[in-house]
Amino acid sequence: MPDADGFVTTNWVASQRYKKGEGVIVLSFSPYLKPYLLQLKNQFTSYKLSNILSLGSGYSIRLYELMKKWQHLGKWECPVEELKPRIGAVAKSHSAYGNFKSKALLPAIEEVNEKTDLHISFKELKIGRKIERIEFTIRHAPEKEIKLPEPKKKLEQPKKAPENEEVRIRLNSLADKELYQFDPNYFSQMYQGAVVIWGEQAESELALIIRYVNVEESVQKPLGFIKSQIKLAWEASERGERPTFSDLQPTKKRVNGRQEIIPDWFKEKDENIEQNEKEFDAEVETKRQELLKKLESMKKYKQD
Repeated sequence: MPDADGFVTTNWVASQRYKKGEGVIVLSFSPYLKPYLLQLKNQFTSYKLSNILSLGSGYSIRLYELMKKWQHLGKWECPVEELKPRIGAVAKSHSAYGNFKSKALLPAIEEVNEKTDLHISFKELKIGRKIERIEFTIRHAPEKEIKLPEPKKKLEQPKKAPENEEVRIRLNSLADKELYQFDPNYFSQMYQGAVVIWGEQAESELALIIRYVNVEESVQKPLGFIKSQIKLAWEASERGERPTFSDLQPTKKRVNGRQEIIPDWFKEKDENIEQNEKEFDAEVETKRQELLKKLESMKKYKQD
């Protein structure tokens, strides 16, 4: 590897230590590898090894790795002549597209679809009569993900906060505390689904729907509404669409975060006051008529 003063040669593994009776080997790496290992999460494609353990073809494994790299986009396009070496189909027998398709591409796609957490379909793009490029459509199928058996004796791990706890706290700060908050169990499922749909944009998309729910008066059950919208977004992403909550606009805004409801007793009070006023007015009118009659009779008496 390059170095400021020249170059450095080192082994990947500096030491190995077997822990007797625990079935564990502890490895240590050279400190010179640290800056490169720290970049693995962002600079390289990662996946669970269990998802390819059952793949029997080298074509299938390389195709899976390629599709996993572009899974977040949902689609990936590649020229046929570039695709062949990428999945290891470099034999002369694969020079003709028909042979490449029948002996390498189709078997690899079928095996990946059957045995891994991905589902792949493809479309052939032609220039004239020649197939020049392949367009892949990639879907995540978590229900097919291979689960490795749990060890009988679990190694004790130090307790720590869930990985998404900081995100939950930030989003709870946006939510209307008088209306709803996300508990850890609900949030964990919601956030995992959002990450599958939007990847690194999951938190920002959830922030958009939270702000919408805070002001949309027609949403009576915020947590149920958010869950249903994420389910619809999942279905849209499965169809190859790119769903987003940025288009949501409130139709009926809340007043101070909650709609005021006039209690029944207050309505009854108003009705009682109105009835009393009518009865009072009728009584005054009766007294007035009686007084006018008396004045009229007194006037006639004086004239006589």
